[in-house]
Amino acid sequence: MLTHLRLQNRTIATQIDFESQNQIITGRNTQDTAWHKLIEPGDFVVEENATVTLTAGNSIIFDEGTIVEDGGMLIANVIGDTTQVSCVGSQLPDYPNYYFSIEGPKTYCPGQLRDMFMLRNSGLVKRISTSWWLDNETERRESSLFQLPISMIQGGHTIYCEVSLYDELDRMFQQTQVSLAFEVLSDNDEACEQSQQKLVQEFADHLELSPNPAADKTMIEIRDIPPGIISLKLLALEGNLIKEILGGYTIESGTYKYELDVTQLKTGIYLISLESREGIENKRLIIVR
Repeated sequence: MLTHLRLQNRTIATQIDFESQNQIITGRNTQDTAWHKLIEPGDFVVEENATVTLTAGNSIIFDEGTIVEDGGMLIANVIGDTTQVSCVGSQLPDYPNYYFSIEGPKTYCPGQLRDMFMLRNSGLVKRISTSWWLDNETERRESSLFQLPISMIQGGHTIYCEVSLYDELDRMFQQTQVSLAFEVLSDNDEACEQSQQKLVQEFADHLELSPNPAADKTMIEIRDIPPGIISLKLLALEGNLIKEILGGYTIESGTYKYELDVTQLKTGIYLISLESREGIENKRLIIVR
């Protein structure tokens, strides 16, 4: 991944993602002086029906010559402080149209916690707040994501989210409500039985994660485990392998710590899986942004 990314003299007509560890600048002439002769100045244009997603570690700047045509979408994600998104280009609308949806499972097995979370699919905003409720509940939960309760009645349900957008003066300028219908299956449903077979019962005997929930890093602590060979893995909630942290690692008695970078993980629930001669232990890791 590039440390800094400068985008100019490009017209985007499809869907494309750009990522940078630190900063992204878009516009007509964003390059350093040394590059002026190699890259011609020119507008950075997002055409109709195109989607451009920018993800930066520190800041995103939209300079003069950044143009989003009607029907195009420009998505800005700053991993750190979201106030570091700035618009200085006169071509950009003050408040473009926003589109929101809830992402989550359409079917749900009792006893398996799943996160449903809001996706911001277009536009730039200074601050966003979300409130959630389930079915006909009157109480709302103020949170960036919503976690389903363990115990739910079998059948159809609907989750709702009210999204409020605020400008640089902290004035709300848009409020939208979205929903997602899903179904809670029975305990003996074949899909749930198969899913349960992929997961081993969670224990808290040897694994500790801190912080949890985590946004950028979490410390994995393995303690009071007998000597022998261990494996440590990062899994999706369904049990699919994402990363093998430690493979076939021999340890003595004692406490071991490993710092895991989670900046590349999407918001949601994952599993840290520890395999030792005592068996397999899983602990849920919650990622928030």
